[in-house]
Amino acid sequence: MLYCYIARKFFMKKFKAKLKERERLTSDTFLFTYSRPKDFDFKPGQFLTLILKGGNRSYSIASTPTLRNKFELLVKIIPNGLAGSYFQEIKVGDTSTFFGPGGIFTLQENKNPKVFLVTGISVAPIRSMIQYLCKNNFPRALYLFWGMRSKSEIYLEKEWKEIKKECGQFNFTYCLSNKIIESGNFQNGYVQEVFQKYSESNQLDVKDYEFYICGRGKNVSSIREFLWEEMGVNEDMMHYEKS
Repeated sequence: MLYCYIARKFFMKKFKAKLKERERLTSDTFLFTYSRPKDFDFKPGQFLTLILKGGNRSYSIASTPTLRNKFELLVKIIPNGLAGSYFQEIKVGDTSTFFGPGGIFTLQENKNPKVFLVTGISVAPIRSMIQYLCKNNFPRALYLFWGMRSKSEIYLEKEWKEIKKECGQFNFTYCLSNKIIESGNFQNGYVQEVFQKYSESNQLDVKDYEFYICGRGKNVSSIREFLWEEMGVNEDMMHYEKS
């Protein structure tokens, strides 16, 4: 606790931001767009800590740093929770207080082709990275494999399609654990299983790729183990964050 306090006090700035827009993506997932202070800079993958009465909550920034006048947060609202109640009640024009940015799960500055393996709401920092890479004309392949339970949970599909039009080397796949009829960007199975199947059918040399893994602790651990034990990916090529 002392370390967290010192980190916030000496390394993270405290600032206020006004809510510009709130968009419902699913029954319980929202995209919140805030005005961006002029002196607020961050790296793709970093997070902010929202200051609340009764406790704080951290959220990964879901937008690219190249957007100079705004930043975005993806929030899954849990009813009756501290942050859930806050985000249910906040209105456009209201001001929120944050510490940040923080975090070391950031995009590496290299030209390696990249694979993003993510589950659920943990797509937020990955979205920031993909937006940033495509806005900066990244020249190598980018693959997103995003795990969810069912099609009813899906969001951002239109956005991924628009990014693919602008960034031809980007490809995305929803990996659904509940059985569906597979088609296009929708495949059955867990993230690592779908990726293995895709890499084999497309003859990808996985040792050339850099991996970004984000999700709940158990999911991240199982994906890392699978990449190492089943696919021979070097640990040095994996970057990960557990939510």
